[in-house]
Amino acid sequence: MSATVSLFKDASTTSILIMTCKIQKGKGIQVPVKAGDVVILPAGTAHSSLESSLDYRYIGVYPKGCPKWRNEMGKKSSSLFLDTMDEVDIPEDDPVYGSGGPLPMLWRHTPRAKL
Repeated sequence: MSATVSLFKDASTTSILIMTCKIQKGKGIQVPVKAGDVVILPAGTAHSSLESSLDYRYIGVYPKGCPKWRNEMGKKSSSLFLDTMDEVDIPEDDPVYGSGGPLPMLWRHTPRAKL
């Protein structure tokens, strides 16, 4: 099984990927993901599974009070989402590792996505 976590503020979520898949980063960079990997995607980023096994599953986990994520598929200007992304607080706990896990620290230090 594969556990992958990616964090989203509005356009972001914490996701757990079951089994294997590949993630494409930016302009064509593919990032293989395997069992036990954890990926954090900051607000304003997008994700897509390029390949997956038949038993692949995707589960989203959101911070408390998080604005509902939007699937805009690039149809609207990203500048419309900047204020909404800033509304999301740092998560209290790490959904993978629990209390004391690294997610809150990583959230504070993750640079804002360039939109």
